[in-house]
Amino acid sequence: MLFQLGKILQLRYKQLLRISYYLGIVRVLWVYGIIVVLIVATFTLTSSEKNSYPAASLYLLLILMIHLRRKDKNFLKINISQFQPVYMLEYLLLSSPLLICLVLHGKWLVVLFAVVGALLISAIDYNFSMHRKTVNTRVQKLIPSDLYEWKAGVRKNLMLLLGVYGLGVCLSYFVAAIPIAMVIIGLIIFDFFTANESWQMLLSFEKGPKKMLCYKIKRHALLYALINLPLVILYMLFHADLWYIPVIALIVLLSIHIYMLTIKFAYFEINGGNGANFILQLIGIVFGLIPIMIPLLWLFSLFFFKKACTNLIPLLHDYD
Repeated sequence: MLFQLGKILQLRYKQLLRISYYLGIVRVLWVYGIIVVLIVATFTLTSSEKNSYPAASLYLLLILMIHLRRKDKNFLKINISQFQPVYMLEYLLLSSPLLICLVLHGKWLVVLFAVVGALLISAIDYNFSMHRKTVNTRVQKLIPSDLYEWKAGVRKNLMLLLGVYGLGVCLSYFVAAIPIAMVIIGLIIFDFFTANESWQMLLSFEKGPKKMLCYKIKRHALLYALINLPLVILYMLFHADLWYIPVIALIVLLSIHIYMLTIKFAYFEINGGNGANFILQLIGIVFGLIPIMIPLLWLFSLFFFKKACTNLIPLLHDYD
């Protein structure tokens, strides 16, 4: 078993090297710089008891997202008889910055909470992407044809989206119900921007890179705001003194969506994708969920917007 774990760690190391090679030395240093900033932010947050549990919960949420979306589960099941220890080791390594910070601050109960949470996540034997059934309903017909990411995403996640949305409405009397529902819906929508479309789909807009990106961002923002508007209004009716909470949640989640959309086209490959996208998208989610990092998220969105315009010039230069 130890031999197999060693081989898996060796494989992960080679995958990390391949992603680093794809990014290039400048972007690798930039990504590692961001990771250092996040570790420093984690160290600062975990210094107080009040922020330790939210910081640990954020780490566990990211690990859960990785676990549900990872595509190597069948590979591990076929090649390793006891694959859960592989998950445990990987997730403990991912949460090691948090655990080290908590140990340095003497937050032993939070350390126990984080370790148990990571172990429980590793015990989940469910592949989110494989067990979803696509559903064709009239809902997809209401979505404009140019928002094809939404059409594909809603077809795969309609039941889940309706369930979360319905629970948010039914439990709207509780203060946290609607904000939690908005966050979960926002996380589901993140998945809409992970796959690259064909180059013919981009040509169908008949716009230059900048105009096409601005068009997609505006259309996405409008549809996302319309979907969340009933939840925001309902929250204001029940909790008028806390009206700003769903508004802030909407702005933050939309900011993360725009960041992920710019990342997608900054590293756009025809009918393909790369591990760098996923890493940068995770960093964006972390930035969005840490209030002091949100201005950085906006700056990075602007940076990747410009990079996306440059990256798409070979495809869309005829429309400039």
